[in-house]
Amino acid sequence: MEGLRERHLGKLQGLPRKDAQRLEPEAYKIFVAHLGDKPIPGGGESINDLSSRAKLCLEEIAHNHLGERVLVITHGGVVRALHRHATGMSPTGRILNTSINIFRITNENVWALQCWGDTSHLSPSIRAAPMSDQDSA
Repeated sequence: MEGLRERHLGKLQGLPRKDAQRLEPEAYKIFVAHLGDKPIPGGGESINDLSSRAKLCLEEIAHNHLGERVLVITHGGVVRALHRHATGMSPTGRILNTSINIFRITNENVWALQCWGDTSHLSPSIRAAPMSDQDSA
């Protein structure tokens, strides 16, 4: 679903972090500053744009599946945006791949975060593994 894709990073799209900082310093500064309304140069999205897109998509899914449990698989940036919407706060720390996050959305679009970052299904070695410095921007 288009609404759950990762944030478009404009000039940084597809660049490893170490290269992004060197090749596109201004765009990288905007990316790491996490400014809500500032899009990344080169056609990138602002955090607010990402949040709005992801929120609307999840609400549409919820309304199409009233009373059902739905599994949604998406990217860390989208999960962070949904957390901000549900709680009004930015999450701290990293979001591990395959962590379980449960959002409840009522018929009136009232959100509640019921579970955040559950990794009990992962082995301890995976939970403790450092992030790669090769990660993309």
